[in-house]
Amino acid sequence: MSDRWRIAGVAPPQSRWFFDLARWSTAGVIPVDFVKCISIAEMRSRFALGETYSALLVDAHVVGLNTSLVYEANDYGCEVILIGELPEQQCVDLGVIAQLPQNFKHGNLVALLQTHAKVLDITASLASLNNSESSTTWQGSFISVTGIGGSGASLLAVALAQGLASKASNQGLVLLADLALNADQAVIHDSRDIIPGLQELVESCHAGWQGHDRLRHLFFEPVGRGYHLLLGLRRHLDWTTIKQRPLEIALNGLIRTYRFVVADTDADLEGQSDTGSNDIEERNRLARSAIGRSDLVVVVGAADMLSLHALVRTIFCLVDKGVSCDRLLPVINQVSKSPRIRSSLKTTLAEMLDNTDAQNTPEPVFVPAHRSVESTLRDGIRLPAFLCQLLSASVATQLAHLKCQN
Repeated sequence: MSDRWRIAGVAPPQSRWFFDLARWSTAGVIPVDFVKCISIAEMRSRFALGETYSALLVDAHVVGLNTSLVYEANDYGCEVILIGELPEQQCVDLGVIAQLPQNFKHGNLVALLQTHAKVLDITASLASLNNSESSTTWQGSFISVTGIGGSGASLLAVALAQGLASKASNQGLVLLADLALNADQAVIHDSRDIIPGLQELVESCHAGWQGHDRLRHLFFEPVGRGYHLLLGLRRHLDWTTIKQRPLEIALNGLIRTYRFVVADTDADLEGQSDTGSNDIEERNRLARSAIGRSDLVVVVGAADMLSLHALVRTIFCLVDKGVSCDRLLPVINQVSKSPRIRSSLKTTLAEMLDNTDAQNTPEPVFVPAHRSVESTLRDGIRLPAFLCQLLSASVATQLAHLKCQN
């Protein structure tokens, strides 16, 4: 269905109806594309960008709710629906078209939309976007870093971003994007703020990529690191708010803006064709989208027996999902400097991959044990240079090899 209601909502992030409406929209329970805003100022900036909406839902507890906002929304062609309890006369004075309780049902909302809101042709609104995307020739490199929990993949994603950004010509052109379901980059960077992040970026792309200058406020710049940071989901269950089309628009926009996008992502890639469940495919949407567009996938594992087995299993999964062997770069983390141990790990990995579809996977990169990293993170300073340079040099070499092949 191309004709849908496109509605915006303004409410505190913890509002229950905010979550419910996003879930109904994502699951297709109602024909609605829902855009969340956490402040009146953000909503006004969307109007200023020329975004169009069928209706605007505003929580009664939002600071700044007044007749000026309602009139402004009306000028942009959408009616305002109040969510929450306010006296009837106050609603009349505000000029809202209707009022719903905080625990409203989707049927109540649909009935109001059918009466007061216009449907929008989403396909037509995206036509110009498709043309602009196809006409853009330059793209940066998209690098996914993945591995099972405890492998150190998130930390090595930071090290890779810092290593790439240490080159003077890459300053400000490297983005570290947290695309994991259990997002850790806010903790690793000791971020005092968890908003804005990935959710706000994806929501801003319902009407197309707005340009990095207009979205600059969504990215952080960790002090002294040289790269930008896109924070991830605030809660694991927030994957329900991420929709495929705006996510693709957002990722396309990022690789047209940055020279390198380093994505910290999961290794779970199962979809509907594997499990028969569309819910599982939607849950794994971030990982599937990131891995699917990656120029290179860095697969991280540790040096112990179980972790090495998990590394091989992850490589098999990636190859099974269509990632060619030359786009994989195995990394074995926390390895002893002993040549004998490294040779044994290399041989073991080769034997486990031999006579399989993944037998042409490149030789692993060994990352030595880094005991000082924990204190470095606590102090909020740059990671050790040797760690960052090792990873960035290995990635740059593999990317150059792939470029030569193409």
